[in-house]
Amino acid sequence: MDRESTAGKILEFLLENEGRDILQSDLWKELGLSSKDVSKILKKLEEEGLIKREPVVYKGRKTYKIMVLSDSLLNSDKIGVTRSVGRYLMRKLVNEALDIPCLSCPYISKCYEGGFYDPVNCQFLNEWILRNMRDRKQGASLPAQL
Repeated sequence: MDRESTAGKILEFLLENEGRDILQSDLWKELGLSSKDVSKILKKLEEEGLIKREPVVYKGRKTYKIMVLSDSLLNSDKIGVTRSVGRYLMRKLVNEALDIPCLSCPYISKCYEGGFYDPVNCQFLNEWILRNMRDRKQGASLPAQL
């Protein structure tokens, strides 16, 4: 596996686990890669401003907490980064779209504004919107500039 695809694999993992504490000492094990390769790639990604490594001591050993910098990823022109971010965003968008209650609603063919089944007054749609707004406020998704 070349460095670019390994970097892409690392970035995808970090994006999928955004908000979780990811330690460098665990990352290479999670991905089944060598610690030396992961260390070099993370250092390069940090130099490019795509991730941040924060030194920590875990179980008496020095390691780094890895944080992905989503804004920098969105503005990156690196091919491997762009593909990884693109795949992640596509999965995220598809999953969010499949979560919309209208897609599984038995009354969708009778639903229209002002009708008996009205999206403005739909309990399921309103709950879904409120839940997504709450999740976004808590930072559970990528920045709104997507």
